[in-house]
Amino acid sequence: MRIFAALPLPDAVLRVLEETAAALKRQNPRLRTTGTSGMHVTLHFFGELDEHSVEGLGALWEGRVFARPRIPASLGPLGRFPERGTPRVIWIGLRKGLGEIQALNSLFQERIAGLGYREDPRGFNPHISLARNGTMDAVRMEGVPAPEMDFFFERLVLFRSILSPKGAEYLKLRSEDFTEGKA
Repeated sequence: MRIFAALPLPDAVLRVLEETAAALKRQNPRLRTTGTSGMHVTLHFFGELDEHSVEGLGALWEGRVFARPRIPASLGPLGRFPERGTPRVIWIGLRKGLGEIQALNSLFQERIAGLGYREDPRGFNPHISLARNGTMDAVRMEGVPAPEMDFFFERLVLFRSILSPKGAEYLKLRSEDFTEGKA
């Protein structure tokens, strides 16, 4: 099973980002845009895991270890991976909420390290993927404004990703809802 942990986005943010991805596609017809179901901030991609390993990860959600107030956030600038050369991924970052997301990620990485998982050697860069470039084509991003929008991250979710020719389907395995007040 392909497994990852992520912060999903509210529907209103997904609608705005869908429009931004469509604008990128109009300028770059060969881009593959990310569907709204695939737009989130990934904390950790585990890859292929067996059922026993997934059960072990699910146990992390017991006892409300990740309980915290909702994380206030705002959309940031457009970016790309890699930063130089032909981009493979076009993404949008965050302007607000980075400290809280970094703190949550540190706690999450600490918890999964106890199960034998390692942090991504590239580090953690909170972002939301909008499109992928499967060609060697340059990507034009000029004239596509990064939307400005405030919102809250309201939960941490453990997802299973099921790949098919129609695209990925994401199934929620575990979820920790954040609270409205202070911790």
